[in-house]
Amino acid sequence: MECWERIRLAREYFSALDAEQRIGWALTLLIEGDRPELMKVGTQQLEVAIEETYATWHAFNEHLSSHRCGG
Repeated sequence: MECWERIRLAREYFSALDAEQRIGWALTLLIEGDRPELMKVGTQQLEVAIEETYATWHAFNEHLSSHRCGG
């Protein structure tokens, strides 16, 4: 069962990282497209995505350090 939890946490992390990267790219496009009215919202979304990525990474690492599952 620990192995399934490890896999679930890894998937959560990579999903959060993907979302963070997509938001970052969208924000870059807003900057390049000179859309200042959307910059604040995009920046807020990116900050939330970064926090989510960090939280999932922390949970994954915490699981790895407390449980051993073939690695």
